[in-house]
Order: sequence, then structure tokens, then C-alpha cells
Amino acid sequence: MKVTQRAKWRYQQVRQARRQIRYKFKPFKHTRVTRRALAAMVQRVVDQSQRYTLRAHKTRQDEYKIVINGWPDAVQVTVGVHSLSFLVMQHADFCDFLLWPDCMPRRKHGQWRCFDTGCLASGPYHRLEDLLFNHLAEPFLEFLTKVPEQAQLMLYDMEGMHHACVEAVKPLKRLDRPEHPVVCWPLPAGSDIV
Repeated sequence: MKVTQRAKWRYQQVRQARRQIRYKFKPFKHTRVTRRALAAMVQRVVDQSQRYTLRAHKTRQDEYKIVINGWPDAVQVTVGVHSLSFLVMQHADFCDFLLWPDCMPRRKHGQWRCFDTGCLASGPYHRLEDLLFNHLAEPFLEFLTKVPEQAQLMLYDMEGMHHACVEAVKPLKRLDRPEHPVVCWPLPAGSDIV
């Protein structure tokens, strides 16, 4: 091959390689705008919680921890831009998620959308705060409002498979055997319920 043909061939190879990696949308990066939107969304969650009072603490630059007043310390609620994890953890290996909504926010043509394949209402949203609230906070707030009166938070261990649930009934006696230990916490009624 001549030098010019070799240079042209290399140029074409580089263009083909770049074409394969090209995204239809920009990859998500944390910026000052996304951090402000996350902070505004967390504040909306705290303000709109009607049944239980919530407190939010910033744990990292792009993550918040929400504490539900009156609930046990085993409950850990962590909110980020990509997901909200509602976790019950007794030990490092004895845990289960009560709720775990996720979101894949992307900005395209000046509007925010969720590019998760399982998402039914993907947008468009004019503000990232609204997208995060609809996809992450609303399922969490709905779960808290549906907690029954005199509920108990239970964590089962069924032969290595952990299961957490919130129920108004007491655990069955057959699950109290040593091979199925149950951890149970009574939950407060909440501010609405008299």
C-alpha cells in the first residue's frame, strides 16, 4: 500500500470505531444543576409526606439519606439521581428491599426524559426535579400512605432467602421456628391517623 492509501485506510478505521460508540444522547454527568434538582426533589418529598415526618441528610455529594421518624434504625432510605432504595437491614447478610424505584434521566432537546425500558411515563419533563419526583418519590410516598394501622415491619429468613414486609397481622407461629427467624418492629400510626 502506498502511504496515502494507508493513511486513508487508518482514517476510515478510526471513523468507524467512533461511529460505533456515538450516543444518541449525552451520558449523564453530575453537575451543579443536577445536584440542585436532587436537593429540591428531596425537599419536596419531606414537605409532601403527610403521614410520617421525614428528615433528610446529605451523605455524599450526589446522595441523600431519608429518616422516617418512629421507624426502626434498620430501615435505610437512600435517594440518588438514579434510584431510591428503601432497604431493611438487620445484619450485613440479612436484608431485603421494601421498595426500589429507579430512573435513567437523560436530557435531549432541552427536555428531560427517562430512558428506562420499563418506564411507562418517560416524559418529557421541563425540569429534572419533576422527573425525579414522579419516578422516585411518588412510589415512596404512596407506600408510606398505604401502611396499615397497627402495622409491624417484619424481616423473614426463609432458608437463605430474605423477605421484608409491612403487615397489620402478627407473624404466623409456624414461622417462629429457629430455621425461620423473624425480626419484628412495631411501627407508629403516623401523624394523620388518630
